[in-house]
Amino acid sequence: MKRHLCYSLLLLICTSLILTETSSSRENILSGSISVRQGYDNNINRTDSDHISRTYTTILPGITLNSRGSNDNFTFDYSIGYTEDNERTDSEIDHYLSLVAEKDVSSQFRIEISEAYTRSDNSYLYAEGVEREIVLTGDRINDRFWTNEAAIRTDFEYYRDSILSFGYIHNILDNESLTSSDYVRHNPFVELSYRFSPQWSILTTYNYINGNFDFEDDLETHNPSIRLNYRSNPQNLYFGTYEYNETDYDGTSVDYEVHIGHLGWEHQIDHQTDLVISAGAAEIDNPNEQAFSYDALLIKRLQRGVLTIEGSGGIDERQFLGENDGDFDDLTKFWSAGSTLTFQLAERISSDMNVVYRNDEFINRSPVNTEKSFTAGLGLSWNFYRWFTIATRYSYRQVDADIASDDYDNHRVYVELSAAKELWRW
Repeated sequence: MKRHLCYSLLLLICTSLILTETSSSRENILSGSISVRQGYDNNINRTDSDHISRTYTTILPGITLNSRGSNDNFTFDYSIGYTEDNERTDSEIDHYLSLVAEKDVSSQFRIEISEAYTRSDNSYLYAEGVEREIVLTGDRINDRFWTNEAAIRTDFEYYRDSILSFGYIHNILDNESLTSSDYVRHNPFVELSYRFSPQWSILTTYNYINGNFDFEDDLETHNPSIRLNYRSNPQNLYFGTYEYNETDYDGTSVDYEVHIGHLGWEHQIDHQTDLVISAGAAEIDNPNEQAFSYDALLIKRLQRGVLTIEGSGGIDERQFLGENDGDFDDLTKFWSAGSTLTFQLAERISSDMNVVYRNDEFINRSPVNTEKSFTAGLGLSWNFYRWFTIATRYSYRQVDADIASDDYDNHRVYVELSAAKELWRW
């Protein structure tokens, strides 16, 4: 906790330095919110039999402060959640904090600072509606954890449509369970893009990753990549990519190198439909494996919604998924397919649904084994009386693995009443 407070203080100091406009030239908005959620989870330990269920009630009040100047923006969010376990008569206090500060120092130079802190036992609520740098596997059991994601990024446009970016990302995952995979992840990076002409451009990146784990071997990764783009017309862009990954472990884990090459096409079919496809090969040297590597994405904008269909496959690295079941797996050959639909049923009623299927072959296990997972969800929300929302969501996940102890299915559902209102503007 002390370590987290030090990072927060440092980020607040940096934020105050980049937000230098006088208060008279700023617009500030303070908003408040509160939600009450009744939820049910039929299998909190993610087991194939002898399920233990959980019914819980969560009250989550929060505040949001947004301060905008002529060339900068600052947003601060904080929510505190009280969760009562209805069957076990115990309770927990959760914390969700985030801040983002952005400033255009000049017409060519921009800086962004962000931080997100979470303390909870609900990895699903942790990920709701937020794109997280720390991704937690859906197979976690409900152990208490805290995460901290801090980042700084600068962008300098040194030539027209050509940008030099560099920054640093610092992530911490700390679990209360003594069998869970805790880590600290350092990730400095640099990106360089250059536009040769209206048709041709190039992007090169380099990421250095240093991972320190409690139970696994520490690692060091060098990850350069390059992408060449050619736009033949406003509707078509062709590209080629190459990515290299060298990971070295400080211990008995096997070091490896990964090579991935793709050729791809971005196509605007019409004003409502976009298609992105790419395919190639992925190769890893230890163990010696090759895989067909591909990505496909179709986005269809409907009159009252958006339909997304996507698929991908290749080689995946899984060191930073926060496993807390004792299986710390690194490398898989995988393929997946899924679809998401958001749809406005009426002026104040919206819905969404999603399905994802994934097949993983763990190539660094002995013997090699597979795991198949299916995830589906359905949500519905109704906005009424301007500030209020009633929402409900059902989620299902099934895992079928060669290792019998990894099999499980899980049903989760909740109903939530929430309210949000602007409190003060100055």
